[in-house]
Amino acid sequence: MTPILVMEFRGFRDMATAMSREVEDLGISPARVRASAIDIVKKAVLACAPSDDFANRMHLGGDTWYWTSPTIQEAYQFGLRLIRYLFRLCNESGLYYLKPSIAIGFGEPKFQGDRFLDDDSIRSYVVSDRGTSFVFFAVGAAISELKALGNVPLIPPPPKYAGDPSVQAIDWKTAIVEGKEAELEPIEVPALLLDSEVRYAETTYSAVVSLMRYQQENESAQIFGGPVSLVEGFYIDYVKETIRLLKTGTGAKFTILSYLPLNEVESSITWLELCRKLSILYRERFAFAAFSIPQGQLRPFSFHIYGTQILQIGLRAYSAHRGTATMSSSITLRNSKIAARFSSDFLENFRRIGRMDDVAYSKLLEAFPTVDDAMKARVVRTVDALTS
Repeated sequence: MTPILVMEFRGFRDMATAMSREVEDLGISPARVRASAIDIVKKAVLACAPSDDFANRMHLGGDTWYWTSPTIQEAYQFGLRLIRYLFRLCNESGLYYLKPSIAIGFGEPKFQGDRFLDDDSIRSYVVSDRGTSFVFFAVGAAISELKALGNVPLIPPPPKYAGDPSVQAIDWKTAIVEGKEAELEPIEVPALLLDSEVRYAETTYSAVVSLMRYQQENESAQIFGGPVSLVEGFYIDYVKETIRLLKTGTGAKFTILSYLPLNEVESSITWLELCRKLSILYRERFAFAAFSIPQGQLRPFSFHIYGTQILQIGLRAYSAHRGTATMSSSITLRNSKIAARFSSDFLENFRRIGRMDDVAYSKLLEAFPTVDDAMKARVVRTVDALTS
């Protein structure tokens, strides 16, 4: 049998619901409150655990936590440190909703999902789950083992367990903690993603379809990436849809910052000519800047910012058709803070590169190897076909 420690939080769900009442419209939802509390508890565990490995054997989900230990002494001392640390968070940092109930017992934890299956572990879990705030319970065989340690102050349990010889409580306020207790750390909760919508498109086609929908539904589009492939049907549809929006004056205004690989001559020059022409024809709705990158330089990922909330990040994989890496899937985040951060960096880089003009255009063309007449003719035909 293995010493185990189980921890539950009293009123965890009710607390989150109550704290979010009337402020959900501001983004403070029950899920966000719970996630914040879980993050705080994780940091408390790391501060009190005997090792990082011990700390990481812990969270079953929701408000249920458990740990196994090689010795009853280690489990007892960890439980003491943790309940005292959480009490200090409650009493000194004002986190009154963190109300743990901890039980120490013996078991051979077996699980189905997040549920204990063995009877001994279930007993410790039930005592913790039905326990009382800030009570450290000793359950079953753990009572005699703790008595054998000689310095554990056992006291009667709360009234609901009065008369049950298999349940005792530990007076954690007077118990002796070995070594120095952990310092109370400042609370920093990474709240940025807690209420974000996150979507994954696992094919290029589904990613491009999302791009077309977002640019139709939003007032602005800030786009960073390499040349769009104009030999694949869905990319051609994407470019045609973009040009349709420009012609009709609907959908987003576009700001494009492109990197042009010098070793992908035809695709880079075609993209340069197309975007330059669009920036001239639709100057009020299409702004374009570009820079070249040499062969062998790591290709940055692409990203698109739509409106004030949507960020779509294009993930790359090698394309046998193009002989280079291209967008193969995407992750979309709907979060105003993240979108604003990417937008700020994007606009600063666009400002530093500068909007495309005749001088910048000439310098970019000079950077590429000599383009023969046949390639020039193909580029002109492609651009004319798309913009006519």
